[in-house]
Amino acid sequence: MNIFNTLPVGDSASWQDAAVQLADGRLATSASWSLTYYLRGPSELDLVAAADGTGWRVALSATASGALGAGLYRWSAAVASGAERFTVGAGQLTLTPDLAAVAPGVDARTQAQVALAACEAAMATFNQTGGKVRKYDIAGRSMEFQSITELMQLHAFWKGKVLAEQATAQIGAGLGNPRNLYARFVRPS
Repeated sequence: MNIFNTLPVGDSASWQDAAVQLADGRLATSASWSLTYYLRGPSELDLVAAADGTGWRVALSATASGALGAGLYRWSAAVASGAERFTVGAGQLTLTPDLAAVAPGVDARTQAQVALAACEAAMATFNQTGGKVRKYDIAGRSMEFQSITELMQLHAFWKGKVLAEQATAQIGAGLGNPRNLYARFVRPS
């Protein structure tokens, strides 16, 4: 199935799917089978594909996309003919917020980035006061620490989350995994 992986809310999309080989060996074509995509997440949408040769063409309009909420969606694709129905694909996709509709001044950082920044601010306050202030407000929650060790553990946790998000973003952008280390061995001359 050729559905998109990521799409901004309010953008249109279209894709073509070829005829599908069913588990029982039959070939499901647009001549006798219909294809429907089911999107479920913060909102829901059913997309009925139009016949296109022996396959199908699916179109998501900007209006339909704009009515969906941003977030993670599960999708499944099913072909149907008469009383028969077969799921032929499933997966996940992400609808990202429409940045054109976001008001200026919005904090676009992730929860992990906000918490890491708050944790680092708390550590700076702790150091500036010589360890006398041990109550902090981190990510909208008030916490009291018994020692700097607890604060450092929290910092390490959020730093790990932020690094994982950055690695995921790099992999998604096709830049490869930043955690991979490559070595080249050359024979000395």
